[in-house]
Amino acid sequence: MKKTLLSVALLASITAAQAQREVSSAQRIDFELPAERGTDTLGLSSWGNGLTVYSPSNGGYVTGSNGYGDYAKAQEYLLDGPVSVDEVLFLFVKEVTTGGASSSIRAVIWDMDGTVGSTTAGTGDQPSPNTELGTSGMISIDDIDTTGLMAISVGGVMTDGHFAAGIDVTSLATGDHVGIASTDSGSFVVNDRSWELWNDDTWHSIAQAWGLPIDIFIAPVVTADWVGVGEGSWVNNMRMSIIGGNPAIDNVTIRYESREDAAMNIRIFDSAGRTVVQQDLGNRAAGIHNYDVNTSTWNAGVYYVTLSANGQPTTLKLGKM
Repeated sequence: MKKTLLSVALLASITAAQAQREVSSAQRIDFELPAERGTDTLGLSSWGNGLTVYSPSNGGYVTGSNGYGDYAKAQEYLLDGPVSVDEVLFLFVKEVTTGGASSSIRAVIWDMDGTVGSTTAGTGDQPSPNTELGTSGMISIDDIDTTGLMAISVGGVMTDGHFAAGIDVTSLATGDHVGIASTDSGSFVVNDRSWELWNDDTWHSIAQAWGLPIDIFIAPVVTADWVGVGEGSWVNNMRMSIIGGNPAIDNVTIRYESREDAAMNIRIFDSAGRTVVQQDLGNRAAGIHNYDVNTSTWNAGVYYVTLSANGQPTTLKLGKM
């Protein structure tokens, strides 16, 4: 896994007719995908099209704290059934002037029960984040990892499947800023699903506020209310289980089910991001399928199985004895 900040490319001010705020610069981020982990890690296919951190002219980050005094940033997810959110993965950048334990952030899971979300379709036209369902403890800016994905535990937050995950930046000291990588402008799965909370306690989509239709790199790690294929919730129109032992000894079967016909592929990688299996599964009909894996030559440790259907991923953790 690698993360490299490339040179800053000054933009002609990015504005749009509906934008209320101005972006002045952007940092492109070269990041090796995927790098998810956990029981099921939610991901967005748009992340693979390139990642960027946008900055306003008054300092800080569009998708983080900035001179506008924003309170929070979040990415919305809509699943087909209830899940528990156990932790959230972030791809952070930061600027530290003051530092120290008192300059901090927290991860938050919100219910999508707000009624005043402003989007590109008009003020208050769709539900926004609102009720806090759960949160992490306070995390000092000095402890925020910007070398790769940082996992922040939220302790198992039960949701109905429609929720937003993000950060509260209200406890950062003056001069300190934290941001999260996003997709390039115009690259998104569904528009108006990345959100920010202004300092007047109103929620706005980033597309509406900045003229930037983007997805934020916020990856919730969830546990669905099902044990094996054939039961309960779905993630990205598919579900997956590991048959034959986890941790594995010599052989396991990846059993997966797709709701619809889809072009599918599978990748298994170790905790350092090195690929051990990469297989194009071709076009698969809706239904249950098996993929056998020989693990006898693998080193002991933790691995991650990422299955993608039409570019939409889901991930399971696989141990090796």
